[in-house]
Amino acid sequence: MGRSTTRSAALDEMFDQAERLRQCAQPTSRNETQAMYRRVKAGELIRPAPHLYARASTWKRLPKDERSRWVIRTIAHNHPGTVFCLYSAAVMYRLPVSYRYLGHIHICTDKRHPSGSSTWIIRHAYLDDPVTRVEGVQVTYLVQTVVHCMRTLPFPDALALADALLRKLKIEPSCWRHATTRQFSAWRRETSATPSARRATPRRQPP
Repeated sequence: MGRSTTRSAALDEMFDQAERLRQCAQPTSRNETQAMYRRVKAGELIRPAPHLYARASTWKRLPKDERSRWVIRTIAHNHPGTVFCLYSAAVMYRLPVSYRYLGHIHICTDKRHPSGSSTWIIRHAYLDDPVTRVEGVQVTYLVQTVVHCMRTLPFPDALALADALLRKLKIEPSCWRHATTRQFSAWRRETSATPSARRATPRRQPP
């Protein structure tokens, strides 16, 4: 077996292992990077994010929300201390997040040591929020995740998230309204989240 054949087989095994974990593959050397780049040019691979690769045939079969989860799982695997928030946490909870909000990865950063965002990763000063694990990925707590998302979403999208939370936790609408009213009283400006919380009901189905 020639050297190029051996490298190709090793690369195939890397992608097999990544797919078993429902993750993307990440090259660990310059040679691997170059080999993956050649496969991208040949149409065999997709590069969904910087330094992350997946087989084109596999990637095309994945729904867009699952594609986001693959990227998130890969980052979590390579950087175990990372805490995901906002829409990235919401998609890990399998909440109804519109695809148009999944173009970036949202992670927490320490308020005392903020670091800049990049073209595809957006950092938020939420590191003091409680953290849990979903599918092995560290994320902000469910209720905090929904509240943070609702603050930034248009009313219909915020309402869909609130309804999904009620169904997920089997919360009575009156309890949810009371909790969110107290939460939002600490914020200085009105957002779509408060009226959405008042309209939420577990019987409503997301659009």
